[in-house]
Amino acid sequence: MAELHSFEPVLTAVAARVRPLAILKWGPGLFTRLLANLAPNSRILSIEHDKRYFDLQRAQLDRPNVELTHVPHLLPFGGSAGYVTYPLLWLAERGLPRRHFA
Repeated sequence: MAELHSFEPVLTAVAARVRPLAILKWGPGLFTRLLANLAPNSRILSIEHDKRYFDLQRAQLDRPNVELTHVPHLLPFGGSAGYVTYPLLWLAERGLPRRHFA
């Protein structure tokens, strides 16, 4: 069984090797804060569907390289179209991938 936060060494190694310029993150939190520290020159767009959690995280993620956006969930939960691909669909419908991830 994986230990809590066992992803941190892997994420640290990948961020150091890749040095991303832009990151799309679905759901802010510990992982977003870690990425903000590991890749301070990256633009991080983190999308949150729950308004209460968005408000909570907005106060905790006040970093110059993090943009936190509230996007109410309009698709059904339970499948990849409703969760995994939703942020990409939202960005594509607004023409944002070029602006955020060029």
